[in-house]
Amino acid sequence: MMNTRTSLTVISLVYLAQAFGIFFGASAIATGAFPGIAESEMALAVGTSMHEALAGIAFCTGMVLWFSRNLEAGADQVLKGFAIGTLGIIGVASYHMATMPVEPPIPLLVIMLGLAIYAWLSASRAGSAAQVATA
Repeated sequence: MMNTRTSLTVISLVYLAQAFGIFFGASAIATGAFPGIAESEMALAVGTSMHEALAGIAFCTGMVLWFSRNLEAGADQVLKGFAIGTLGIIGVASYHMATMPVEPPIPLLVIMLGLAIYAWLSASRAGSAAQVATA
């Protein structure tokens, strides 16, 4: 289950599900992530709208990955880019946890880390297979 098409399919479906979950749960996520935010209507509205925007970004990522499944060349590079970008997201979340009173969803970050590792391994395997085929 490590070919690039399967990896891109799995990861894109997880990201699309994540996008819908974040969008429809934006208010609950904001309330859980920022203690005391519900005390201010404006702060809750801002937190909710920012999570809805994040859902749009997750949807975009899911769609790019979905349509990358049929690439004959370069799918491994898409997976590597996804893996590195995801580590950036996790890095920012870790920075916020260390420097601000926020509580990001740890289970989601763990899932994202797992997907990044899965993407990197799949891309590395595809790159190795391509090198063997051209040798």
